[in-house]
Amino acid sequence: MKALLSLMLTALAVFSQISAQPFLNREFFTIPKAISLQKYIGNDISDVDIAKTGIGIMWDFSEISLEMLDVVYDLQSFPDPDARFTNNTFRMIAKEGGSTSSAVEVYSLMDGLLLFRGLGIIDDNGRLELDIFNSPFKLMRFPWFIGESFFEDHQFRSSTRTLSAKGVLILPGEQGKQAYKFTETFSEGNTDFVEHSWFIDSIPYPIITIRDAFLKEDSSLLSRSIDVFKQKNAMSIETDESNGQEFLPHYAHGYIHIPKGITLQHIFNLHGERIPFEQVTEGQFLFSQSSRTLFIVYLNAQQQIRTQIIQVIQ
Repeated sequence: MKALLSLMLTALAVFSQISAQPFLNREFFTIPKAISLQKYIGNDISDVDIAKTGIGIMWDFSEISLEMLDVVYDLQSFPDPDARFTNNTFRMIAKEGGSTSSAVEVYSLMDGLLLFRGLGIIDDNGRLELDIFNSPFKLMRFPWFIGESFFEDHQFRSSTRTLSAKGVLILPGEQGKQAYKFTETFSEGNTDFVEHSWFIDSIPYPIITIRDAFLKEDSSLLSRSIDVFKQKNAMSIETDESNGQEFLPHYAHGYIHIPKGITLQHIFNLHGERIPFEQVTEGQFLFSQSSRTLFIVYLNAQQQIRTQIIQVIQ
């Protein structure tokens, strides 16, 4: 009984990170050692309500059309010569196919802030030239409560940033991931901009950025850009490279499939409500509630508690 109670408390604690916690902590992110993000351009997103705010939001971009660009963003940590930021700094290097130079952005992830510190270029000779701001541009602050905003007056730009929502983000071909959504507003000349960006677990760089440009005099929409990044070689369902078989819980053909060696413990919906289930055959389970997104709690082969967010395709 004590073991079951402990398991339930742990499962609910993990789930609370998705649905209940009303703020963003520094611990949500890690400083990337080496991550490669493939850049895409998105098209129609009319089926997704990007303006919705609050907790427990579902952003289902799984059906949008993506055009892959010959551009890769590499996120890399590096030892910062500035002692204030040592071991807290990473850079984004944008590599475009056919180009001999690369754009660079520098960030520092501190205990209380995510900072944008400057930008530059790696030229065709591999020489790095950086323009570091006199003072960093504050991208985030921690803890940051949903609905809170702050204004930043900076040489990069003056803008208002809001942590507007928390929920689950689904990209084409991927499982749902816990995400926070930010809204930034700023102006340049006769144009007002509203920028929506989504950050997922561990990666301190936006996975989706949607920028709307409006004519200041009548608020008419001038343009919309949709940038999407997917981690290279990331898979929606992990596989055993030795035999190619899926070894994580997953949904297919109306059932939750639980591979051998894994013990299904609980199924929750996004509201934290437990969903009843029953075993039909070995490794196949039916669940009794219609829900597009499931939060699975299971024990792996080493009897460790693990969780998985599963997108149900009806």
